[in-house]
Amino acid sequence: MAQDRPLESFTESSARDESYPYAHGKWGPAALIAAVRREIEHSLQHRDLPEAFSLARQYLLRPAVLPPWADWFETVFTKAGYLDQVVPLLWDERETLLQDMFALGFFIRLCNKAKRYEEFRSAFGGWVDGRTAGFTIPPYAQLWTFGDLLPEQKADFCKAKYRDFHVNGSPEFFGAIEKLAEKVVVPPSLAQYLFDLRLNSDISYSQWVHQVRMCQSMNHAWIDSRVSANQNGGATAGRFVHCPNIAKLVDGKEVRSLFDTLDAGTGMLLATFHGGYHALAFSCFAQFCRRGTVMQRGQSPNQISVTASRDTAAFQAIKVLQKSGILLMAADAFAKTQFSKVHLLGLDVKLADGAPMIAYESRCSTGFYTLLRDGDRFIPVINEGPSAQPGEKFRDFKDRWWNFYVAEVENTYRQAPCNIMPEGP
Repeated sequence: MAQDRPLESFTESSARDESYPYAHGKWGPAALIAAVRREIEHSLQHRDLPEAFSLARQYLLRPAVLPPWADWFETVFTKAGYLDQVVPLLWDERETLLQDMFALGFFIRLCNKAKRYEEFRSAFGGWVDGRTAGFTIPPYAQLWTFGDLLPEQKADFCKAKYRDFHVNGSPEFFGAIEKLAEKVVVPPSLAQYLFDLRLNSDISYSQWVHQVRMCQSMNHAWIDSRVSANQNGGATAGRFVHCPNIAKLVDGKEVRSLFDTLDAGTGMLLATFHGGYHALAFSCFAQFCRRGTVMQRGQSPNQISVTASRDTAAFQAIKVLQKSGILLMAADAFAKTQFSKVHLLGLDVKLADGAPMIAYESRCSTGFYTLLRDGDRFIPVINEGPSAQPGEKFRDFKDRWWNFYVAEVENTYRQAPCNIMPEGP
């Protein structure tokens, strides 16, 4: 195999492709990543698989860079006709390259695409079972990321990820979550950035990171268990990760009363975000809000799907609100058009104007909804937001609404770290 070239050998002066979606350093310098991609494509065009894989493995060795790069990797090697040959190369270097759950899930997915999983499954299972230590869990190492897996592949993924996760009831659930948190990886630079924004100066960095890991591991287990239950073969994968029903984690009577007493005479849009316990928050709302409709990906009763058409989804949402319904949506989606620039946690981001537009057109009331942890229970919190005033222009209303929303999100991230999940959808 050709000698590996470290990423640092590709300087930004060698490429200026600022169109790369992760420009300006979220996952690495845009030009640096673009340069390596072009080198790999060049090697594949010249049928030089050893050189292409040597370049690619530099990314496989860097968990923080791999997630946004994985789809491109699969596509470019597939188009070159080399995907089936990449699988054994990855397997031969498993002790180096397959050491975390994202890389492991990526390997299973490539095996599936190359139709070579059965060839490696027995050896894969023996290798996983024979390890003395579990795999680390970096961001995005969730089952939905590799959602096109076959049932037995989902089961093998969950078996590796939750090898020490044993739950027989709610009390055991939090103990299992704490153990799982030991394997969760919070990117150090991101952790330090958020830690510096905290309001409680008395908490130490190690204590803060531990609680963030607890939140992240809770979301991993909850989302994986729900994906296992909702997809074909879920019963098989669900043997390895099981979470209590949300009704066992909240005071159902109080939660239902909270939603029942909301004044939704003109309809109410409840906005949340993809941090904290967003998956649990959606489950809690769906189960206890009698007048509730959720707006998200997928398809289920009392749900508006945004998968096909956002315009159609917005139209349906306005109709729900005009009938005095209560709508829940995450308002922090990124957008290339019809967006507002907001300053959030010290960063300038572009967020889709869907939520304020729906609230403005329906003339409904608004609020911010989140689920906060209190020991081994969860408490829903709803704070009232602004509504459009008679004669108010949309531009003025959305500015007021975004100021409210940003303040609520920032408050969540700066308060108790047990409610912080620095990992988006």
